[in-house]
Amino acid sequence: MVYLERINELADQAEFYHLLGNSCTVNIVRYANAAGRLGRSDFRHYLNGFIDGYLYSTGRVDTTLPFEELRRRSCINKAAQAADNAIDFSQRIRASLPTVQP
Repeated sequence: MVYLERINELADQAEFYHLLGNSCTVNIVRYANAAGRLGRSDFRHYLNGFIDGYLYSTGRVDTTLPFEELRRRSCINKAAQAADNAIDFSQRIRASLPTVQP
């Protein structure tokens, strides 16, 4: 509900992006905290280029591969260029990504 309320607020009044105070990552953490997330703030929340390392170090992404290998295999640039404007773009760019098996 916290996220839905926030989405409705933004629909009524848009806000400008700000790297340290109003970025996607900062807002995800902010509203996850409001919804009950337990955890401390981390500098990587504010520096988006480091969020993948944070997610890896906290076990929120596949950790069965070494981090650099996971990062390399998760790059979607070539797949996105090949998919171009395909109707199944989303599926195409995810087809070869490493995933956690249940």
